[in-house]
Amino acid sequence: MKKQKSNRTLATKHRQKQEVDENPLSWKKLAFKVLLLLALVVSVVSYTDWKEYFTGDQTNNHTERKWRSFYRFAKVRQKNADIAVFGNSHASAGVEPYIVSMATGTYCFILNTPGSAALDAYLNLKEILANNNKPKIVILETSCLDWSDIGREWSRIQSFDAKKNSWRKWKSLPFIFPSDEWVKAWSPTIRNHSFLLTDTERIRFNIKNAGKEKNPDRSNFDLGRFSHGNNHLQDSLLMKYDVLGSPVKCADKVIHENQPKYLKKLYDLCMENDIELMLLTVPMYYKTFDDYSILKAQYAEIFREIPQAKWLDLQHPYDSVLYTPKAFNNEFSGTQHNSYYGMTISAYKISQFILENYGGILPNRQNENLWINDFKSQAHFVFNHDVIAGMNDCFSIEKDRNMGEFHIKELALQEMTDANRLILKIDKHPELSSEITVPLIIEHQNNTFVTTIEMQKVEDVFPPQHNVYFAFLRKDVKVLGFQK
Repeated sequence: MKKQKSNRTLATKHRQKQEVDENPLSWKKLAFKVLLLLALVVSVVSYTDWKEYFTGDQTNNHTERKWRSFYRFAKVRQKNADIAVFGNSHASAGVEPYIVSMATGTYCFILNTPGSAALDAYLNLKEILANNNKPKIVILETSCLDWSDIGREWSRIQSFDAKKNSWRKWKSLPFIFPSDEWVKAWSPTIRNHSFLLTDTERIRFNIKNAGKEKNPDRSNFDLGRFSHGNNHLQDSLLMKYDVLGSPVKCADKVIHENQPKYLKKLYDLCMENDIELMLLTVPMYYKTFDDYSILKAQYAEIFREIPQAKWLDLQHPYDSVLYTPKAFNNEFSGTQHNSYYGMTISAYKISQFILENYGGILPNRQNENLWINDFKSQAHFVFNHDVIAGMNDCFSIEKDRNMGEFHIKELALQEMTDANRLILKIDKHPELSSEITVPLIIEHQNNTFVTTIEMQKVEDVFPPQHNVYFAFLRKDVKVLGFQK
C-alpha cells in the first residue's frame, strides 16, 4: 500500500513538472513574481533611503559638511579653491585653514576624510577637478600613508556619501569597496537595517524629521577646520611616556604596498593639471615616536618617486620651543592630534613655507571685497590684514610709518572685555627682538602725554611678512599715535 502511494506521489510530481515545462507561461509568471518582488524591495529601500529613515547620527560627520561648503563655493560662487588639503584626521585637526588663507591671501580648503589613505586624496582631487576647480597647490598630510591601503570602512562611506555625482561614484566604487560591500555603500537602509532592533529611537527621530537636514551646516562658509580645543597634555599623562615609553614603535610601522601607487597617481594627476603637490607632516608630541628617523626614512624612500613634491616635515626637525605639551591634545596615543594652539603654530609655519616655495603662483586676494568679508570676522584677521571699515571691535591708529630702521605696517587697538589690546605689526627685520619699547602719545582723564609702552612679540602669531606685538591697556586709556 505504502509503495503504491509513493508511486502515485512521484507520478503526480512528475506530471506537475511536465506541465510546468510544457507551459512557458508558468515560467513567465514565476519570473514576473520574482521581478515584482525585487522591484518592491528596491522601491522600499529607495524610499527609505530618500526619506533618510535609516540615516545614522550625523552630528560629527564633518566630511559631508565641508564638501557641501566646497560645492557651494565652486558652483554658486564659481570661485576657485587655491589650496586643497587632503589626508586623514591629522589634516583637519592639524591645519588651521582660516589662518593659512589669511596669511597667504588665498582660499585654503581642507577636504580630507578621517581614517583615510592616499586613495581618498586621489579621488578627492578628481572630484575637485570635475567641478571645474583647479587648485594651485595640493597638500597631502603624510600620516595617511602609515598603514591601510584604502582606509577605514566608515571613513570610506562618509567620503563616498559626501560626493554628489552618481556616475563618478559608480566609477570609483570598485577601488573603494570590496564587491560584497557595494550595496551597503550606496544604501543607508541596507547598512543600517539593524536599527530596527538596535536603535529604534534613531528611526523614530528620522521619521519625525523626514526631509530635514540631519547634519546642518555650522557655517555657510566652512573651510574644513576641526579643532580639539585646548585640552592640552597634562602632567599626569606626560608621566606615561616615562613609564610606558613611546606609543609608536617605528620599526613596526610598515607602509602598505598600495600607498605609493596611489601617491604616485595623485602626483601624476597634479602634474597633468599644472598643480603643485606639497607634502606635510603635522607633528605629534616628540615622545610619541621611539625613533622617528626610521619612519622618516620610509617616507623619504617613497617620495623619491615624486621628485617635484616639496616636503614640510614639522615632526623633524622638531621645534621644541613652540611645540610644547600645550600644542597637543591630552591623549597618550599613536594618533595624537594638535590642540587649537598647536594648529595655530602649524598654520603659520605652513603659510611661511607656502609663500617661500610657491608664492609666485598664488593669487593675492587680500584686496578682494568678497575675500575680506569671508575672513574679517576671524580672530586672526587683524593680525594678518589691515583694520578695515566695519570692524566694530578694532580701530586703526596709524599705518605705514617708518621708525628708524623699522617699518610699521599698522598700529591698531582691539577692544576686549576687561582691557584693550594694542596690536603693533612691524615688517620682518633681523634686529627685532621679542620685546620692544614703543613711544606713544596717550590720553587719560582728559590729559595728553607721551609715554613708553613695553610690547611683547606674540608666540603663536607670526605672519610671514611681519611680526606682531601685543600690549594690554586699561579701557580708559586712549592711544593717539606714535610720538612725532
